[in-house]
Amino acid sequence: MDDYIVQHQDLQPEDYLVMIRGMYMRMGFGPLPEPTEANISGQVAARINHGRWLVDCGGCNSALVVDLSQPVFMCVECGNAANDGKWFAVTVPSNRKAIEAELLKRPWSGRNPSEAVNRNWEPGETVAALKQENTDHGIGA
Repeated sequence: MDDYIVQHQDLQPEDYLVMIRGMYMRMGFGPLPEPTEANISGQVAARINHGRWLVDCGGCNSALVVDLSQPVFMCVECGNAANDGKWFAVTVPSNRKAIEAELLKRPWSGRNPSEAVNRNWEPGETVAALKQENTDHGIGA
């Protein structure tokens, strides 16, 4: 079985934007505008938590597992109220593959990503720091 850092499409059969639109509507916000240049404002950084790429809502503290091929974020709980209801652009580190490679060296067992409790990365954390953590815990190359 392949080992990887999980994104939305690995967990849900429904397309990321389709899922967001449905949840947004069910929360009573009405139709969700497309994430066009005119409707995207600001940026939010993706992070890795328990082997999943997440984006946190700075307005209500909710989070979503994201699809990095569709790098936009709309909180389905608050409708990005703190961003005037506009989509955020999701930023992903340019060294994403190196970050993922270090985290994938960390063992886990199971099928549920939440069981990958040691596969975490925060924006600003360096690959060198991840490597050092691996070394400190006896995880080799």
